[in-house]
Amino acid sequence: MNTLTLDKTRVFKCSSCGEYINTSMSACKFCGNQVNLETAEQAADVQDAIGNACSEANYLKVTARAIPVAYAVSFIPLIGGAVGWGFLILLIVTPSMFLRWWIKYPTIQTSDGDYKAAKTSTWISIAIWGGMILVWLVASLIISLLLGQPQ
Repeated sequence: MNTLTLDKTRVFKCSSCGEYINTSMSACKFCGNQVNLETAEQAADVQDAIGNACSEANYLKVTARAIPVAYAVSFIPLIGGAVGWGFLILLIVTPSMFLRWWIKYPTIQTSDGDYKAAKTSTWISIAIWGGMILVWLVASLIISLLLGQPQ
């Protein structure tokens, strides 16, 4: 029986020239710097963590940006009820994702611009969430006053 083996080669930045190379190399193909396998594996671990942090921050950003869309669509007859539930779910999921990101990734030591952008993106996402909480509360109050229903 044939078994499929996946190559465990990972990438990291060369400490000398900053180009991305893989952990199977004994020397950088760009600058010729010798690669220490242990150092390469540690650098690849950091690179993997940066990639995961950026990916999860992007999911958070998409989720946060879906909140105002779901809220607006919730006012459309026939489909609004289901989307309204989606809006409420997004209000719960977004801060959970934010907290998860800040528990898992705040201590990565890197000067990588993508990681810094991911950090910023998480704060923008929670600001969108907070703004939508305020919009939701104010709009609910206004709608209840217009309909003459006490709170």
